[in-house]
Amino acid sequence: MSTPPTLLMVHSSWFDDECRAERRNCRRLERRYRRTRRAEDRRLWVDAARRRLRLKRAKYEEYWVGRLNQCGRSSSLLWRSLSPLLGRDRDVACSTDYTGCVKK
Repeated sequence: MSTPPTLLMVHSSWFDDECRAERRNCRRLERRYRRTRRAEDRRLWVDAARRRLRLKRAKYEEYWVGRLNQCGRSSSLLWRSLSPLLGRDRDVACSTDYTGCVKK
């Protein structure tokens, strides 16, 4: 019997080793709760999920505040940083009459 291939998830640059460890711990506690169905295991899992969410939000905010502070007063650098966040690619151009964006 062969093992299925492992999928490698690509996360944002703010998703670091601390986030990965918290996610692993949260999943471990979830598996334990699903196996035992004990109230104490559920409480530990829920607490871990809340900690993971708080950590994720803090890392996300810290990353973007740092990126924006790096741009300083340069509007071109600011927009270059914000474009991926807004889902805009370099190969998308808006027409001058503002009828919409089209792929180049």
